[in-house]
Amino acid sequence: MERKISHYTAQQIVEAIKNISDNNANYIDKDGIIFASTDSSRIGTYHEIGKHAYLSGETIEVEDDSTFIGTHCGVNIPIIYQDEIVAVIGITGKPDNVRKYAYLAQKITYLLLREQDLDIEKNSFQNRIGYILASLIAGGNRICEKIVTDYIEEKGLRTGLFRTLIIKIPRLNTGTSIYKIEREILNVFKLAEGDLYSFAFPDEYRMIIEDSKYQQKKKIFLNLLTGKEIQLFSGVGMPHGIEEQHLSYEEAATALKYAHSLHNSQNDSQNNPSDTFPEQENSSLVEYNSLGIETLCVGISDTARQFFIKRCLEKLSDSDLKLLSAYYQENMSLVRTAQRLYVHKNTLQYKLDKISEKSGFNPRDFKDACCLYTAICLKLLNI
Repeated sequence: MERKISHYTAQQIVEAIKNISDNNANYIDKDGIIFASTDSSRIGTYHEIGKHAYLSGETIEVEDDSTFIGTHCGVNIPIIYQDEIVAVIGITGKPDNVRKYAYLAQKITYLLLREQDLDIEKNSFQNRIGYILASLIAGGNRICEKIVTDYIEEKGLRTGLFRTLIIKIPRLNTGTSIYKIEREILNVFKLAEGDLYSFAFPDEYRMIIEDSKYQQKKKIFLNLLTGKEIQLFSGVGMPHGIEEQHLSYEEAATALKYAHSLHNSQNDSQNNPSDTFPEQENSSLVEYNSLGIETLCVGISDTARQFFIKRCLEKLSDSDLKLLSAYYQENMSLVRTAQRLYVHKNTLQYKLDKISEKSGFNPRDFKDACCLYTAICLKLLNI
């Protein structure tokens, strides 16, 4: 039987490798198609050397970007499990620098496949719950597996609305114990009175919780995220049916990314036109349904982000950005913005005119204002 590694699992691994090495990573299937990557533009494209590595079962190293179709400089190593090639992992970069990360990805994949092959029915309750939760947020055919459908029926989950909540563990550079943090998270999950929670490699705790229960227990999540010696972040998806938790998970991941980026922008003294975004009840816990244009800002590609920022803001100074931030936060009111910035109304109008001249975008024109506001959001979020 042909064995495959899922896109969901592969994407988790390449993102973990990127976090460790700062190099892009790709999973390539038997046809040479990239099905998971830290560079989203490469997913679905052909990787010539990846296919050769799959067919030959041999590690292939490439020294430059121009020799083979769809292939960059790097190391491409087959993932072999129980004498069967399941995929090829490719790490972009100079082979001498990235080879160790390719072997790390190979070992991680092996361990995950071995864990998936364990007899689920004989595993502990926690492992079964972890598998069920992972299946629900992966969606597709996995939610049709017997162990998942039996659990849904047993718990009466066909009706009602549920949210997926993610808490991300940061990479620690202090003496803080990771075990202490994890215990606190697990205790909060227990207090929330839900069964569907588990840890997911490399750094996420996830929970599927009934929407009404989440509203009742929201305070305990807020307490977990505040007043700690390290910063924790949480993203919460919108309410969906139990079989649509893959949607809620994607939303929670977007909200989590926003929370982390907002925190970074607030702590960046060189890039702080403050109060640009809608105020969050707690910036460490962000609900997807509380976001507006920020959902688009989080999802945009890095290339498009850089192009749009350059196009709209390249000729503007930090003081220009601060003025625009205040102007849009005050809903384009000249009077309130002037009061907020302690300037005369005429001075404010003069500065807005100068911004229009420099940027080519009129801050008082609706369409141009949308462009400027979006560009500032993208710049501040630093996605």
